[in-house]
Amino acid sequence: MGGGRGVPVMREVEGGVTGLILDARGRPLPFSSDGATNAAARARDAQAVGLPVPAVAKAEEGR
Repeated sequence: MGGGRGVPVMREVEGGVTGLILDARGRPLPFSSDGATNAAARARDAQAVGLPVPAVAKAEEGR
């Protein structure tokens, strides 16, 4: 969604139940091709900002 460093972007977005979290620090989010690894990483992200961890992510961590 970014326009590049220093390029303003205007978009209309809709937040979910917890709202919208925008990371504008200019570095990419790491995503793995493995679904379980992604679920665990997103669960850590949620915990880092004080959000509840989705049950699916908890199940994936236990594998």
